[in-house]
Amino acid sequence: MQESIFRENDIRGQYPNELNESIIKEIAKGIAKKCFQEGVTKIAVGRDGRLSGESLLSNFCEAISVYGIDVNNIGLATSPMLYFAAKKEESKSGIMITGSHNPKNYNGIKMVINNNSVSGSEILSLIKNDEIHLNTSAKGEISFTNIKENYINEVIENIQHDVSKLKDVTTFSRDELLNIQEYFVGKTNFPKRYGTTKDELAVRAFERDKRNYTAAKNVFNNLLKKSDASPSATATTEGGDLQPLTVTEIRDMRSLALEKGRELKAAGKPNASRIAFGFAEALLDDLNSAPEGVN
Repeated sequence: MQESIFRENDIRGQYPNELNESIIKEIAKGIAKKCFQEGVTKIAVGRDGRLSGESLLSNFCEAISVYGIDVNNIGLATSPMLYFAAKKEESKSGIMITGSHNPKNYNGIKMVINNNSVSGSEILSLIKNDEIHLNTSAKGEISFTNIKENYINEVIENIQHDVSKLKDVTTFSRDELLNIQEYFVGKTNFPKRYGTTKDELAVRAFERDKRNYTAAKNVFNNLLKKSDASPSATATTEGGDLQPLTVTEIRDMRSLALEKGRELKAAGKPNASRIAFGFAEALLDDLNSAPEGVN
């Protein structure tokens, strides 16, 4: 068993070389010890859609039940669905078998025990701890639950706004949208406004600019469509040249976004305010990345 798969926040490794059915049984024993320490007797367990997930889930459930832990197997699920199921358990505990953002040949485990996340390094130490003796006289029960409908219903119930009006969520006027878009259209590939410096920070900041402005342009193009603005109403620089934004322009733009965000929040429009505040946050990142002396 490679100790490197036991990370600070989770357990992650390549299947089957680093993480497989045999190793997950050892991991189940470590998690059972954690449950014993916390007085937890039942957990929810789920998996993502990776091909190795079904076998790993089945072996994990069987292994941990040997130590008297009852298992609520919710099967194929997203991580939020597993956390939802864990919250519904009296123990507030759950295990998600998922490779997360890693390539398809990876898999792993995220853990919440007694309403607290558990690190992979802690489970490794528990696996090695022979002083904790588990009860194997009474096997835990494995049940199967489809929580999808309950999860979706609760999500919908917690939405405070009429979902039929989501297309109007921004409340930006057409003129405001065009004014914002004016900063972005045609400027995605603008030249380095940081000059020809070879400073690594300047290069990274420029690359971030391109990502921020590309994303912002796409967002506000979509907002324009929702506001029934003319698709051809786009701003271009004279002669079609791509002109860089100055730091002053970005700072002014951020002030405008913050002001709009506060207005929307005060008006009881949290979704729209988050768009504006998120926009302002991206601009702040850009300002913080600008080398000294740039204006």
